[in-house]
Amino acid sequence: FWRWLGVEAMPYDNAMIDVSTDGVVWTTAWDNGTTTLSDSGWTLATVDISSVADDAAAVYIRWGMGPTDHTVTYPGWNIDDVEIWAAVPVPPPPGDYNGDGWVNADDAASFAECINGPDNLPPLLAPATEAECLDAFDWDGDNDVDLVDFASFQQVFAN
Repeated sequence: FWRWLGVEAMPYDNAMIDVSTDGVVWTTAWDNGTTTLSDSGWTLATVDISSVADDAAAVYIRWGMGPTDHTVTYPGWNIDDVEIWAAVPVPPPPGDYNGDGWVNADDAASFAECINGPDNLPPLLAPATEAECLDAFDWDGDNDVDLVDFASFQQVFAN
């Protein structure tokens, strides 16, 4: 967001930004602390709210002012162009059965077990299910992990 903020240092005045996931319990994400701020123009401000907002169904943000005293006055908050950004997790590459971000020998071993069928999995790979095998390795969408899928897996594995 862009701000034009004037606030005296605490304990005289306090400007803060609070974050909540329920609108009842609030966490302070930023405050001016022992710093007097007197912006002379619009200033771009960035506040990381991920410690509260990550994986939350709803997020509430409020800009607050107070308590303040009456001896020295500042204009407080002026706020414009608020943007909320989120990082979207990158899905694992095709063929990455174990989700570690790499298609490697571990995934090849899992492919070999899936091509044999989930009912034939050794105890170390259990509890793999047919759905897990199909999600990871059925690239042609025929509800079977077979040699056609192996050709696609080989191309990814080789890269």
